[in-house]
Amino acid sequence: MPAITYGKTNITYQLERKYDVSYIKIYLDDLNGVHVTAAKQKSEDRIEAFIRKKALWIKQKWQETHSDLYHIDQLTLDDEQRISYLGRSYQLFSEPSSNEEDPSFRFQKSKFYYHYPKDLSKDEAQRLLIQEAKVWFREKSEQKLPTLTDHDIEIEEDSIRLGRKKSDLIHLNWRIVQQSKDTIKRTIRELWEEKTC
Repeated sequence: MPAITYGKTNITYQLERKYDVSYIKIYLDDLNGVHVTAAKQKSEDRIEAFIRKKALWIKQKWQETHSDLYHIDQLTLDDEQRISYLGRSYQLFSEPSSNEEDPSFRFQKSKFYYHYPKDLSKDEAQRLLIQEAKVWFREKSEQKLPTLTDHDIEIEEDSIRLGRKKSDLIHLNWRIVQQSKDTIKRTIRELWEEKTC
């Protein structure tokens, strides 16, 4: 499947070529991500250049549509923050620690805890919070998502789609581990049935 990289974002897309069109069209499917329709005679370079031109729009629209999946990208050190995990919302406690050399992010007794070295600047501590949270959720997605279905599951990086079916394998965006189990199961079922939204 073709893909481009925009900044740190990987955008995979499905390309359909048609004889009876003279344009390039981008359609954003809520489930399967980016679909591109292009004239049969359009070169790969022109198609890719068009997608690059629209990459910021694609990324913004996708993240607006699936804002619940990108909350962890906006985490701060402020109190009263909540993080979703398997559809439930848990409070995050962030605090500096003189005992910590490296930051740590963990889930314990229905709460998230982030400890970081005292000597870090606020900006650096916040950047590491987001990084550590993403690592934790990525690992949990590999543990939890396969238990929600009988289908074979492979976890993939965020590619501006919830997932895809390839042969007898379902590829899932690691970020969906933030959603409820019922929502995840529905997504897997829809991917398996090759639905579009």
